Amino acid sequence: MADQRPADQWECPSRDELAGFLRDRLPPEAVRDIESHLSSCSFCESAVQELRADGRGTEVPGRRSDFESLVTVVEPHPPLVPRPLPPRVPLNRLVGQYRLVEQIGLGGMGMVYRAEHLRLKKMVAVKILAADRLIDPGAVGRFEREMAVVGRLDHPNIVRATDAGDANGVYFLAMELVDGLNLGAVNRRCRPLAVADACEVARRAALGLQHAHEHGLVHRDVKPQNLMLSRKGEVKVLDLGLALLRAGARDEDDLTATGQMMGTASYMAPEQFDACHAVDIRADLYSLGCTLYALLAGQPPFGSADHLSIYNKMAAHKTKPVPRVAAVRPDVPPGLVAVLDALLAKDPAARPATPAEVATALEPFAGGADLSALILAALARGAARETAEHATVTTADPPPASPPAPRRWRRGRLTAVVAAGIVAATVGGTLWFSRRADADPAPAVPAGPPDPPVQLAAAPPVPAPRTFVPGQWTDVLDVRPTEFHWWSNGGMSAWNYDPASRVVRMQSFNTQLLSLGRAGAGGFKLQVGVQQTDWSGDFGVFLGGKRGPEENDVQYQFLRLSARGKVSARQTYLLQRGRGQVTRRPEFVPLVITQDLVATLVDPPTRFEQRLEIEVSPLELRSVFWNASQCPLLLTVNRQFNRPDYEGEFGLYFERTSVTVLNAKFMPTE
Repeated sequence: MADQRPADQWECPSRDELAGFLRDRLPPEAVRDIESHLSSCSFCESAVQELRADGRGTEVPGRRSDFESLVTVVEPHPPLVPRPLPPRVPLNRLVGQYRLVEQIGLGGMGMVYRAEHLRLKKMVAVKILAADRLIDPGAVGRFEREMAVVGRLDHPNIVRATDAGDANGVYFLAMELVDGLNLGAVNRRCRPLAVADACEVARRAALGLQHAHEHGLVHRDVKPQNLMLSRKGEVKVLDLGLALLRAGARDEDDLTATGQMMGTASYMAPEQFDACHAVDIRADLYSLGCTLYALLAGQPPFGSADHLSIYNKMAAHKTKPVPRVAAVRPDVPPGLVAVLDALLAKDPAARPATPAEVATALEPFAGGADLSALILAALARGAARETAEHATVTTADPPPASPPAPRRWRRGRLTAVVAAGIVAATVGGTLWFSRRADADPAPAVPAGPPDPPVQLAAAPPVPAPRTFVPGQWTDVLDVRPTEFHWWSNGGMSAWNYDPASRVVRMQSFNTQLLSLGRAGAGGFKLQVGVQQTDWSGDFGVFLGGKRGPEENDVQYQFLRLSARGKVSARQTYLLQRGRGQVTRRPEFVPLVITQDLVATLVDPPTRFEQRLEIEVSPLELRSVFWNASQCPLLLTVNRQFNRPDYEGEFGLYFERTSVTVLNAKFMPTE
């Protein structure tokens, strides 16, 4: 079964637990918990249907019962066969009355195209629900709701919808095409913004939010990337895909289950983390306050490296005082500081009641603003940077001795398509945060990329292949690991390498592979020391990493520590061995397929460093130790691997986890 669990779905049952649920082999309490979970998690509901289809929902003869079966069954598995990716809607195809000209945006729910209205000969933005989302009733429902939400709004500070429909099974939403940049891109190019400009942006955004508020809507994802600044100096609110209908919500049911979170963590109100289905307009005002803070200070209130993970951000929004903006912007007047303090109050009751009040409060500080000059300056700086990069690429000077750091791809256009933006990527029934593009601000991306985590600077030049000496240990963390497979999931996953301490810190919400080197045809040993604050597992090592016909496709085998349910009130941990494959295409999120071949119970980790050690002979995995305890069961599937399965890239394996890698050593044995 494809392991496509949404990136943030920490509370989902495992596949084996779902299989046990179908076989009626779980304790009554566990059955009730899973039944309750399935009622609000479309991902697990689909997983149950898939288990039924492939027979795992029926009893397997000869299997031992209860938890023991999970950790001892060894069965042959067929080779991994990736599922076909849904086709991209071809360009020049007709969708209703529109001819698709160019794909200019991508999100977890679908693609955005520059399109031409056949009769009016007018260019618009057409957002199309991805084909692989059509099988998810929740995704279709959210898309239909977005069509209805955007269609009822008509305000100069909100991106207008012009058409919507279902053309031969293709769901689409047509919107005005806005020529400009999102405020995230503007802020990166021109930060810090002048006080008057920042206040005028926030004031006009408040006017748009007031219009939405008067129609019973709460945006729930206000941030710089969801505010557009046009060439004419207009500010427009976009991306209403997460909007909550406060009035008459019963008929639409909001498609949001209790326990889900929607929004972008750096800009979310404290109460939104707990009950996003029950927030009101004051949550948007908190997000607007974070946005104004970011425009003035260069980053949101809790955007520093001290608040890297979503959970750190959540705790900070709920409990920590907001850093004083005057500390980084002494020119911010005290009256504006008071407005920010009110917007960023932890208690919703202490915030302004409506966006109109905020617009009025900001007006005295917006005098002298010139947003037309601001957008022209931002566009000019972007064009100048692209010209400089082009000159670097085409220069006749000799190439440098080492390859330059890879440039982030960006489009060479100045027209940004905004649609009520790309709907935030769905990453699960427990946590659901907005997708943000990995690329540098591209003028043609609807909801533009956010500020990247501060520690994720451009990667240094890729080092030459390392040479290891047989019989001699090498500290493979003496150089920065390379990304064998990496997908930041819109900036939600991030990692940091400290060259001084030779430590890797990872915050991941999806499968990641960091290469430490390349193993040849001979045997070798690998040791990795790790530590977690809360031992949730979902990390390990990978071996035999190879790229497929497509450069971004990879195959590997892995050994992974996983936390499982409690047995006799004690948390249990498994060390698992399996195969993995990642298929990645530009228009879709990576498709990760894994096969867990065997698992064994291991001693629970302590609060200190834990060590995983493996030894590989030229033909097979010879030994596995977890904290000096041997795990012979993991060797029983050696016959399912061949010699080439141990050759290739090796390194660190991460899933949905937060972990620190303290050391890693490698030694060829022959």
